[in-house]
Amino acid sequence: LQVSMPGRAFPDWKVAINAQNRLKDVLRRWANVHVGHRNEDGSFPKGLKAFAGVGGAPLDTGQRLELLRNLLPVSSGRLAVSITLPAAPQDPRDAEKRRVGGSSCGGGKGSLSKLRISTRYADVDRDSMGFHKSSTFQAKLEAGVYQFNGQFSQADYIEAMRTPAEPTTSELTLGSRDLFIFPDRGSSQPALKEPLFRATLRGPEELVANWEATCEQLSLAVAVPGQAAVPFPVFIPSRGRPYRANLNWEAQHVYGQQPATKNGLFPVVCLVVEPQEEEAYRDVWPLALTLVLPESGRGPGF
Repeated sequence: LQVSMPGRAFPDWKVAINAQNRLKDVLRRWANVHVGHRNEDGSFPKGLKAFAGVGGAPLDTGQRLELLRNLLPVSSGRLAVSITLPAAPQDPRDAEKRRVGGSSCGGGKGSLSKLRISTRYADVDRDSMGFHKSSTFQAKLEAGVYQFNGQFSQADYIEAMRTPAEPTTSELTLGSRDLFIFPDRGSSQPALKEPLFRATLRGPEELVANWEATCEQLSLAVAVPGQAAVPFPVFIPSRGRPYRANLNWEAQHVYGQQPATKNGLFPVVCLVVEPQEEEAYRDVWPLALTLVLPESGRGPGF
């Protein structure tokens, strides 16, 4: 249930409802919880109107949900109903409080409730759930908005970053290192036998050795100011797109073929993948340095 009311912001109300209920029963329940409207005659707030999603057709609130189901669009994986309410009468004392004490933060909550994590990190089907679906995408596509032609064409750059480097030999040896995180020595936590976090670094031996040397040089640079600058490692989380990810940072318009520094180091670019997709990415990007997470499906925060 998505709500539009001048002067107030409400989070989307996501609830499971028996299909035998009438729409007005659902709206009355929402009004009781969110705006404190409790009428003995069973009515809901004056001026409330219901629609089949935002901008959709008006709905008969007396109908059962099972009869309205085919009229409702899908939004964020749920059937969507949108309601509008007129602005609440203003109390002069409230206006004075807002003038003196500043505006309410209710609008921020409403904005945050609309955030949607990428479906590639949420284990859901983008098309069937309707996530990140623009109502104007088809019109823009037909108008050529996404063709990237003309002065700011991106096609060549995209192609360069999606073209993996080929091994120069059929005998490719991969090295690996297990990386651990333990509590800081100064932490108040008791000593743990098991690490807080564990991941596996894997790639051609040259890249693994460069990783270790870079880490050592960065540690030295912190301890001894004035050491030669070392490029910070670049980590690229990727999921579900081994053929379409822009991972070739040796492309000429990105890093290019970087000569080693006087310390013999070159920029570290590390691909971060989930364990069940490591093989798929390795097939497409055989020369990549990868950081393999310990678990799959934990989302971008992990």
